[in-house]
Amino acid sequence: TPRSGRRTEMAWTIDRRDFEARLAILEVVGASAPSTMPAIFGHARLAFAGNKLVLEAFNSMIGYRSRMTCTHVSGKPEGERIIPAVLLAHAVKSARASVKKISVEFKDENAVIVRDGSGSAGFSANFMTVPVENYTPLPQPEEMAPLVWQGPLTSLVVPLVTLRRLARQAKAPGVVWGGDLMVGSGTAAAIWPLDGAKKMAPIVLPPDAIEIAALFDGSGQTATVQVSSSSIFISSKDGVVMSRLFEAKVPDIATIVSHLAETNTQAIVANRENLLEAISRVKPFSEALVSSELIELKFEKGKVRISGRSESRHASAEISYGGTVGARTEVLNADLLTSVLQMADTEEVKMKFSREATKPILIGPVPPKVEKAKPAFIAVVAPYADKV
Repeated sequence: TPRSGRRTEMAWTIDRRDFEARLAILEVVGASAPSTMPAIFGHARLAFAGNKLVLEAFNSMIGYRSRMTCTHVSGKPEGERIIPAVLLAHAVKSARASVKKISVEFKDENAVIVRDGSGSAGFSANFMTVPVENYTPLPQPEEMAPLVWQGPLTSLVVPLVTLRRLARQAKAPGVVWGGDLMVGSGTAAAIWPLDGAKKMAPIVLPPDAIEIAALFDGSGQTATVQVSSSSIFISSKDGVVMSRLFEAKVPDIATIVSHLAETNTQAIVANRENLLEAISRVKPFSEALVSSELIELKFEKGKVRISGRSESRHASAEISYGGTVGARTEVLNADLLTSVLQMADTEEVKMKFSREATKPILIGPVPPKVEKAKPAFIAVVAPYADKV
């Protein structure tokens, strides 16, 4: 264990809140290192130059690099160390909430000490380092990696996080980027238009890369996205997240949704919040099947009765709607329907049905969130008609 009495080669003081936010991202990278990879892929690189600190982690599949300003306290003007990313993040989180500053000290080539930087008696964490030459640095964006999108960071992160949740629930391979952002499987499909994005061959974004991008501070930041033949780079003021792309069979989501938009001719318009409230009230009473609850929607004469039941319990709620749909009954996955309704983010939603029951239902905002925006329809499959 490194001893605090060793000679300090250099030391810096860092804002605890900012440091902790960056370390949360390093922690995701370190924790997601493939089990088949050497232990070094769970480590982080700390590199100081003057009053700048570069934080970096790379696990062969995803990586993150960030630069932040700190106060130079003493010692040499530059240096670097390689230490465990997850342990470093845990050490800073373990400090008392009142701690505002963190001190990082390089004792010698084998030791790093992280402690309370306020000068008061507080926490101290000691780390043994690994040789720098054993660390694989984060790849830089390829020189000719094309820029496929640039815009407000929140305009990218919000749909990515929302679609990632839907992909997980629908057991889809991941979020697909082909200009628009898409998700598709046998139970749900979604298209989220991304203004200004260039059309490109569809790629699948790994979930960990989305999780890292979601940790960026989106307030007022601009993001850029570059895609090479093997990697994607999402950059903002907070840093850059890089992810290798993986191969997966991508369904032709755009064609599916376009076809349903033409064939689903019966439609209703309903208040989105009323639908969400009704679903949340009846869902606990439903039988848990295929890892989720199924609910029945019975449409008749301008009213839809939403029901959930099992052998020992039953609940229902009724709301009004406007539209042309006739009497019909649909059975849907409550979690998928909830996620779809939350995506719409408008006061009302439109649901378009085929003439036959248990066929995919299209759901979209009314009106679109952005004037002249492309329709953001969601296809929800109801294959469980015999279960409720």
